Amino acid sequence: MTSATGPEVVKQIINHDQGRDPQRLALKYAKMRSSPFAFLRATAFLYFAGEPLPEKLAHSPRSWLCGDLHLENFGSYRGANGLVYFDINDFDEGSLAPVAWDLSRLVSSMLVAAAESVWPAQNWLLAAKAYLHAYSQALANGKPLWIERRTAKGPIRRLLRQLARRSQRDLLKMRTQGSGARRKIINDGTHSLPASPADQKRIAALLANWQKNGATPGNGRVLDVARRIAGTSSLGMERFVILVRDGKDSALLLDLKTEAHPASLVAGGLAGPWSTDAQRTVAIQTMMQAISPAGLRSVHSQHQNYVLRELQPTEDRLNINHLRKVEELAAFAAELGEITAWAHLRGAGRHGAESVEALIAFGKRRDWQSAVLAHARQAKAALLAQHRDFAGADSDLLLAKG
Repeated sequence: MTSATGPEVVKQIINHDQGRDPQRLALKYAKMRSSPFAFLRATAFLYFAGEPLPEKLAHSPRSWLCGDLHLENFGSYRGANGLVYFDINDFDEGSLAPVAWDLSRLVSSMLVAAAESVWPAQNWLLAAKAYLHAYSQALANGKPLWIERRTAKGPIRRLLRQLARRSQRDLLKMRTQGSGARRKIINDGTHSLPASPADQKRIAALLANWQKNGATPGNGRVLDVARRIAGTSSLGMERFVILVRDGKDSALLLDLKTEAHPASLVAGGLAGPWSTDAQRTVAIQTMMQAISPAGLRSVHSQHQNYVLRELQPTEDRLNINHLRKVEELAAFAAELGEITAWAHLRGAGRHGAESVEALIAFGKRRDWQSAVLAHARQAKAALLAQHRDFAGADSDLLLAKG
């Protein structure tokens, strides 16, 4: 396969987004037009349909992958144990595939981000090399570790210290108004939009049914439902923020989203033994993270399957442009390399993945790193051309066909 260009790339995007909510789809397309990096975030399916991995990388060990590893799919969250972690935090595209897919995707995101960063492109190249070197070392070590507030360094440490002070009360104050049984979600057009009465009734009934079986966090009735605006790739898919009572005087916000089939399957990835995509996403996330976010689970209705979790006050991503010194860029990239290696190690030997020993042996080699850089450069060039084609397309025509 080769990367689509011109009208073909526009056609592929329209076909991919068929059936999505038009209001949020318009927000998605506006984001995609705004910058090449936003376009990258939304188009993992184009990446996997593009230039295949060279033979040296295609034969890298197979483990469970994020599947869409880019700079903004790392972030902070509060784990089920109450501690705040920094880790890979999006597994919608998770599958069993060569580990080089994650590496090339992440490095290509670095090269694309360079054009929108305050840091020179040469520093980003050094950061990409630091990422691959740290990944190799952590993989060769063979022991998956993790980053939380006590073990974090530099900019990640500053981020986690700041976020640890946030509370559920702060989140409710920012996203809701009123109190008690009259509390409602604030639909500001940035975080959420109103849900139709039919959707409110349907989601409330589903949640009540799931609560009977102990399948959801929170123990009270639904107070409000809204369409959630979050991410880029999934914008327009069915996704809700749900406000529920959680005891007599408190409330809880939940995130409910549908899952699509992973795009990496077109490049030879495997979806695993799970019967639904929601189960796949939750299972891979549980495998690959040191500690999963609070309330993470898959739930289902008669016609749809969802990933449900608590909406948290501690979720955030590190803004690269907020790094204090350019030297921190390479150090931060090295930490991302370690996090990636630890995630791959946790998936080793499970559900068809290759062994820890195979990953260790791959980490001890260095001959594949230049091939990852070369493939990432190809992916960057293809993406920049695709973004130009998409940005030049007629927006009314896009939305009419989508």
